[in-house]
Amino acid sequence: MSTIKRISPYAMTVAVTLVFYWVVSTLILPSTLSNLSFWGLWFGGMLLGVLPLMYLEVAYAKRAKALPITAMSELTRQSDSPKFYRIAAWLGFFALSAGMIGLINEAQLLSESLAMGRVNLGFKLTDPWVLAVVSLAVFALAALKLRVLPIIAAVGAVIALLVSGFDLIAAWHISMLSFWDAGFAVGLGLAGSLVGSGLYWQQALSKHNQSREPVSIVISLWAIQLISGIVFACFVGANTPLGVAAMSAALLLVACALAPLIYNLLLTRFKSPFSALGVVALMLVFWSLPLANNLLWLIWLSVLLLACLIHAIFAGWNMKISHLRKSLKFDTEVGYNLWRVVIRFMVPMLVVFSLISFWQTLLVR
Repeated sequence: MSTIKRISPYAMTVAVTLVFYWVVSTLILPSTLSNLSFWGLWFGGMLLGVLPLMYLEVAYAKRAKALPITAMSELTRQSDSPKFYRIAAWLGFFALSAGMIGLINEAQLLSESLAMGRVNLGFKLTDPWVLAVVSLAVFALAALKLRVLPIIAAVGAVIALLVSGFDLIAAWHISMLSFWDAGFAVGLGLAGSLVGSGLYWQQALSKHNQSREPVSIVISLWAIQLISGIVFACFVGANTPLGVAAMSAALLLVACALAPLIYNLLLTRFKSPFSALGVVALMLVFWSLPLANNLLWLIWLSVLLLACLIHAIFAGWNMKISHLRKSLKFDTEVGYNLWRVVIRFMVPMLVVFSLISFWQTLLVR
């Protein structure tokens, strides 16, 4: 059991990264994804955007020793900041819960495309009531608190990519990118890793990580994200029936792995397991909006990036320097000052640029 507890955060990182990279990649042109120049920009976004924000989430956890929604109230009081900044935790929670229901919805869409013309069920897998039933079943599974779920989800996500084939490798090339492609690269790293949602905040509060230094936690998880991103770049694609079926299963498994984290947040904040019903209802309303699926995912991505932006502004400009320095425990003052400059200036610029890139491309198309 102790081994499973140690492995689970890393397995969760692998599962989340691979699956949400797949989701975000549907908003990007295939020709862009097959460009090696794009992945060079992606690495820059991982280094200057994702890594500083992961440090921030872990610093929050070490400072507040509480889950995001509860902790942001305390952090804003300690820094004498406006209550407005507390919305970052709620935006992150929306991104986490809507992302989970969105994965279930994507699994249904893939399953329906696979079943079309092959199996007659008497109903469509994309019917809203099917999404409601599956979502409730996933939350019911969350109540069991099965610690092995992240490991199973990670295995499922890796298998889904492997059976999809080497779709991009054959088409890889190096060419000039458009100005906005850099924004796509940053957005893929930020949204694909779910940084800003509170995921790594929760992981830093686990018993295994409580005694570990922030640098150790962050670098290990970030390295796994980096490796997962490279694997995704090599194997992305789900065009064959087997690839579609495997990805559909992986989406459901990752949703099941995320559900206990959301359930834990709700239980801590509202003290009632029935609060999950309210969340499911709200998220079902969101995913039932009469909008294109890509547009709904773009709204989800925008909410997550807004959470990152508010966190960066709050930490960079409002939190007391001594609070973050004690939490991060950098070996040198130079390291802390460098991180502070990046989180204060670079991260907000990257996030805003990424938001503009995705929305202007949608409007142009």
